[in-house]
Amino acid sequence: MITDQEQVGAAVDQTPDNPSPVTGEQQVQQAGLSEDDKTAIVQLIQSYRQGWSPDRLLRFPGWLKNIQFFKGTQILGWDPAQNVYFDALGWYRQNGSSDTDDIGLEKYINNITEMFGTAYIAALSRGIPPTVVKPEDAANLTDTTTAKAAQQAISVIERMNDAPSMVRYENWCLYIFGCYFKHTRLVIDGEWAGYEEMPDVEEVEINLPDRLHCKACDKDVTADDNLTNCPSCQEPYGPEDFYEGGPDIQMRAKIKRIPKGMVKWTVYGADMVDTDPKAKTLRETPLLALDMEVDVGWLRATFSQEIDKITEGALSATSTNASYERLVRNLIISKSGAYTSDTFQQQPTYSQIWVQPFAYYRLQDNDLKNPNSLLCRLLKDYELGMKVMMCGDNVLAIEPAQLTKEWSHCPLHDGLGMYPQPSPADKVVPFNEAFNNISFIVDDYMERASAGLTVMDGRRLDIEAVNGKRLLPGQVNNVPSKPGNDNTPLDQLMHTFEFFLEPRVFDYLQQKMMYCQNIAGITPEMMGVGTHPGVETAGGQKQQLNQGEEKLGVAWQKLKAEHAQASDNALYCLQHNRDKVGDLWDVIQENGSEFRNNYVQMSELEGRVRVMPEIDEGLPRSPEQIRQWAESMSEDVKDNPVKQAFWDLPSNQDWYFSTIGVDGPKSPDAAMRACVLQDIRQLLEEPAVPIMQAVPDPNTGQPQVGQDGQPITQQTGSRLPVEPDKRFYDFPVLKATVKEFMQSNRDLRKDNPQGWQWIEQYYDMAEQMETQVNSEDAQRKATVMQAGAPKPQPNPLAQTAQQEAVKDGAAAAQALLKIGEGPLLEKGTGGSNVTALKELLDTALKSLSGGK
Repeated sequence: MITDQEQVGAAVDQTPDNPSPVTGEQQVQQAGLSEDDKTAIVQLIQSYRQGWSPDRLLRFPGWLKNIQFFKGTQILGWDPAQNVYFDALGWYRQNGSSDTDDIGLEKYINNITEMFGTAYIAALSRGIPPTVVKPEDAANLTDTTTAKAAQQAISVIERMNDAPSMVRYENWCLYIFGCYFKHTRLVIDGEWAGYEEMPDVEEVEINLPDRLHCKACDKDVTADDNLTNCPSCQEPYGPEDFYEGGPDIQMRAKIKRIPKGMVKWTVYGADMVDTDPKAKTLRETPLLALDMEVDVGWLRATFSQEIDKITEGALSATSTNASYERLVRNLIISKSGAYTSDTFQQQPTYSQIWVQPFAYYRLQDNDLKNPNSLLCRLLKDYELGMKVMMCGDNVLAIEPAQLTKEWSHCPLHDGLGMYPQPSPADKVVPFNEAFNNISFIVDDYMERASAGLTVMDGRRLDIEAVNGKRLLPGQVNNVPSKPGNDNTPLDQLMHTFEFFLEPRVFDYLQQKMMYCQNIAGITPEMMGVGTHPGVETAGGQKQQLNQGEEKLGVAWQKLKAEHAQASDNALYCLQHNRDKVGDLWDVIQENGSEFRNNYVQMSELEGRVRVMPEIDEGLPRSPEQIRQWAESMSEDVKDNPVKQAFWDLPSNQDWYFSTIGVDGPKSPDAAMRACVLQDIRQLLEEPAVPIMQAVPDPNTGQPQVGQDGQPITQQTGSRLPVEPDKRFYDFPVLKATVKEFMQSNRDLRKDNPQGWQWIEQYYDMAEQMETQVNSEDAQRKATVMQAGAPKPQPNPLAQTAQQEAVKDGAAAAQALLKIGEGPLLEKGTGGSNVTALKELLDTALKSLSGGK
């Protein structure tokens, strides 16, 4: 069971739908903290962040450069005063001349960083990293029940958080920063998680007119001097029935919408999360700070009691480099060539800091022998840790929180701290710069120097008249000159320069690209842009692809480990906030059947479980690889018993048609399988159907009739909620579907014994019906075959012989009748006569019947 101490670690985010009910001062006072205590906590946070700020300061330019190159902003300038890269071309356009071609800034950018990044992200985002939930104690029924419910709950949480998009952003962060952080908490948001509608009443003030009230029928009408009797019952009105009008309070029914909560995952890059860079895991860091710019209205709605303390443009008060970090975050998301944008500067920085319990020992007031010291009080009231929320230097709230139950971390490399280097982009960007520089030379040559460069003496020749004039072949082309007595030959007044470009530079570009691919571990096969030199066969290309994916398998294992930790945190959060979440369910459709809700019962989430990454091999298959495998399984099925057994399962047939990616085709057995699955669901969920029979009258034997004229019935038994229909059901498919279901859901034998027994009866009934159907079908076939068989033609000789035999039989029968009319044979002496008589009679009967 969950203890009160663990309840402290449950995370519920503050949002406009879940605003803080008190001011920061009131909350601090309720926690037994003074203003001096609050100041000491803020100073503690500042001391930690200031200690590692130089390390963080050096990392930001590299992260910024990686992102700018990924965005395609690759003509960068360096501002030593601000310590940032900026868009030099954009800045020049805004502040300098528009004729950028003269200074060589208008270049053709080769965005290799984005090209490799897209391939990297696509390869690692083929699927959601799988996790497995296991009970803490397999012998504990509560734990095993929770494990089964938790697996489904994780799938619901993944759907609500758009897990495919989240995984793509995770891999983008890994590519740019080499790590990412994920925050897990409960968010109360009606627009996202839905609302719970509850009936409610409200007081409404209305103005009532002068009225007359009839005591006989209890009805009111507007007062009228000419009205003496009640219009409804004609009772006369008296003076006591008059009521003067005026304001009145009435109760009006309404529907109250209460926003529900849901576990929320948010992924952050290294630019927004500040923690100890030397720590190897989150357990080792003393604190974690999340700084982000938010809308001032959102923040004021969340902390409505602190509106006057939330100002536009407020910076984090616990970070030494708050202004610089804010600038970098602005440049990361801004396309403008300027350093900042007015809108961004208006947004306040909302800081959330999680402090570990061991960090308390750095406080000045740390006397463990004094129970009133700040250290002792924090260890008592914030035993698992705390969360401090700030806007500027104003503390908006302090609440208990456990860092490791809310945050998970995915580093690309082990043992290199919280911000491991190098990231894939750290490897690609230098090559991208070098490739651009070489490409600029080639572009300039092809544009300006490949056709030569012509110059002329403007003192002797009229350049304006010559420039742009066509030189036609086969004609005399006049070269206008200026007036004068200069007789210098024309070949000395005009000259065309020819430039040389080393031809090997084109091979050098290709070598540079190939070297970059090898360093980054992203092969041409992964990007779909070619193959390695000398590898032309399909087998060789596949081998190169497999080797490249093996390198990315390291990152895939890191993703799976982080997803397991985040899923564990999500279950922990869900267990502690069940009252705020309500029902969880997935809307599913089983192979074309009707939609239904697959619920997660909150009462089943009371045990303890372990979440771990699923053991698999390599990256998940791409959709194209899955289709190829499915097509290979559909070939040569007759000669392969393994494939035959595979396709005998109706579910595998349904999977095949959904995999090939063509809309429309359905498995031949899909409809029957969907029908059987619906029957199974009814057998598991619905009660038995009673069999009712009329009660006969003991005297007449006729059905008894009640006072209402309906027959009196009594229950004589019950039948299954649903039964097979032998007219329309395909019994081989039915039996295969039931077998597969019972093999995959054997736990129902213990959890739902009645439903399990009914499924068994359903299966036995199907077998009996199948026998009946097969027997009836065999009889119909025999009848059809007999009706269609040719009738034998009569034989004249046989007919004559048969007629003679009939005559002989008739004569013998007449002789037997005469014998029978005579005296009886003596007892004991007629055995042989009787036998002979019986034989004669049998012969006569056969003769009469034509010998049959």
